[in-house]
Amino acid sequence: MTTLRNFWNSMRTSYWFVPTGFGSIAIGLVILFTLWDELPQKSSFLAPFQVNRDLAHLILTTIAAATVTVMGTAFSVVVVVLSLSSQQFGPRLPRTFLKDTVTQVTLGAFFGTSLFCLLSLRSLGKDSPVELFVLSALLMILLCLITLIYFIHHIAHLIQAPTVVARVTEDADEAIQTDFPMTVGNPSKEAVQPELHFNWEVRSPKEGYCQIIDGAGLFEIAKEYNRVIKVAVLPGDFVAFNQIIFRLNGVAPEKALVKKLASM
Repeated sequence: MTTLRNFWNSMRTSYWFVPTGFGSIAIGLVILFTLWDELPQKSSFLAPFQVNRDLAHLILTTIAAATVTVMGTAFSVVVVVLSLSSQQFGPRLPRTFLKDTVTQVTLGAFFGTSLFCLLSLRSLGKDSPVELFVLSALLMILLCLITLIYFIHHIAHLIQAPTVVARVTEDADEAIQTDFPMTVGNPSKEAVQPELHFNWEVRSPKEGYCQIIDGAGLFEIAKEYNRVIKVAVLPGDFVAFNQIIFRLNGVAPEKALVKKLASM
């Protein structure tokens, strides 16, 4: 679970994940449209949009060039915002801007549109539905323009100090609830807890920073092996190779238990 959570967090703070999704949709649409001639009544609703191949080639080329240019400009704006935020608010804040959904969707929309137009140029054959390619490209560029207008408004609002503080507070609350939950499992019904002796240790097989502690996963392992597990490091600590990360009570731990704990 911890690995999946870390993977999802890395996806949320990347500028390639969402554009890749839009690009995949564009590729799928081009493949679907190239098979359009096999579907019945392919020109029933495309008659009002009939264009010749030369005009379609010109429209698609213009849209592809325009979207690539605007995408580069939007990316430059994002870089400037990240630079200003790191200088004025601290070097740790760009992560908050990197996972901004509006920015990712804007870049993805322009990337998907440009990719769709480029692939459509390659697919303009004698029997291809030229009108469908052109109509789809026009709709996409219209959505891109709407997205661009909202993106400019969003960026102007995003770099304001009250907005930055509010987003950092939300991220901090989310991280606290995830990394430091109030409770893990149910409290013991025993009135007096027995004295525990942690005689066994689990050491780290590698070095690096402790990013998160999977409390729910540790609780499940403790129940499975009927152990009390004491965590020897905290999130944010640097863990050296062969450093103690967990302490266990009872008899010598099983190899499977040590392997599970060492891999967390």
